[in-house]
Amino acid sequence: MVALINGNLVPIRFDDMIDPENNRMRVRVVDVVSDTYRAARAYMIRLERSDLENPEMLQKLAKEAKMSPEDFKHHYLRAATRLVDGIPVED
Repeated sequence: MVALINGNLVPIRFDDMIDPENNRMRVRVVDVVSDTYRAARAYMIRLERSDLENPEMLQKLAKEAKMSPEDFKHHYLRAATRLVDGIPVED
């Protein structure tokens, strides 16, 4: 995991993000309307909803995952849906 701390990109080990009291990952809040977030998101490689709506791209992704296109779309639709405050938004 990489975090922006005091303006610097800093690697963080997953082990360091686990709360030892409950063995769960600590929740970190991200300001999704900040310029920093928007810039980072622009450079991020991620699954987009448009990938699932494009039959050619969906076929390629499903093949790599060894799934049918329908199963892939069903399985990853939520991951490809951008949420703000739990509400789906369009980019």
